[in-house]
Amino acid sequence: QAGYMPSSEYQFVLHYDSYTSDDEAVNTNTGKTAPVLDYQRIVPSATYVVNQNIRFSAYYEKILTDERTIKAENIVDKLYLNVRVMF
Repeated sequence: QAGYMPSSEYQFVLHYDSYTSDDEAVNTNTGKTAPVLDYQRIVPSATYVVNQNIRFSAYYEKILTDERTIKAENIVDKLYLNVRVMF
């Protein structure tokens, strides 16, 4: 994860995840073995800090894993919006 704060109001972050399992399973379609879990993603985000109590963040999750190695329903790019208010 790497971040940059050009001012006290804005923060930009780039986050990368890579998960791989040592355990393997047989793919019933191909008969070949592959890791049970093999997953990669990158998540850039931008945060606007109104003041110390209020911030707005937007995250975009991009799946980098090859479509043939994971289930199709897990290959979904996502956009998250987060509002954080603390009192």
